[in-house]
Amino acid sequence: MSGNYPSDYPRSRAEAIAALRMVRDEDIDFSEIPETTNFSDWTPVGEKFKKAAERNLAALNERMHIKKENSVMGKYIYVDNSNVWIEGKYHSAVEKGMVAEISEAHENRICDMGWAYDFQKLKEIVCDGNLSDVKRAVLYGSCPPENESLWNAARKAGFEVFNPQRNAQNKEKRVDTGLIKEICKDLYKGIIRDIDEIILVVGDSDYAPVAEAIKDEKKKYTLAFWDNVAEIMKENSAKFINLNLHIKQFEKI
Repeated sequence: MSGNYPSDYPRSRAEAIAALRMVRDEDIDFSEIPETTNFSDWTPVGEKFKKAAERNLAALNERMHIKKENSVMGKYIYVDNSNVWIEGKYHSAVEKGMVAEISEAHENRICDMGWAYDFQKLKEIVCDGNLSDVKRAVLYGSCPPENESLWNAARKAGFEVFNPQRNAQNKEKRVDTGLIKEICKDLYKGIIRDIDEIILVVGDSDYAPVAEAIKDEKKKYTLAFWDNVAEIMKENSAKFINLNLHIKQFEKI
């Protein structure tokens, strides 16, 4: 064995394997592991050792990238399109002076029938402008409108679109229950991690069980909606984004 071999290094293959088995992730400074290394100038080293070193370095780099990816927060967005759009028409009527108060708008059914919103701009607002860490964006709407261009616009903005038919009473309960199912699926299957941000763009109290489920799983959610959102949803949220403050910003022109 070479005299340059450090005295505190393992002296045999068995000792080396035993030493490696004791190494924990926290014992390794992954930041100093190079992504590429040229082993050609390792002249005193045998070819077998060079190949082993290359394989081990590749494995460490893969592990390092996995650790990095797992430490980055992801965003999961869930939008009730009908909630946002229908309520937005009433708030737009108030914003444009068609009626004085939101309560009066609802009572007298005064709304801005031409109001619509831009899916991409809504997404940017609820993500504070940073879309790079969005892992999933789900949008539920109902048919009608049987307007494929509308849903295609949502898909183009990066949303998974679900548009179930209304029930026999022309109600949209399948929208609520469908979106709840998608949230709970991600929540209970471990897709959403503790470091991830859940963003709910919903407004009515039908989603209160979801808020409780998120809380029971020791996770938090950001709520984005109009200022007349169901109080129980707002109370349980870690952060509230008031869409009234952005109504001009994300209105579809």
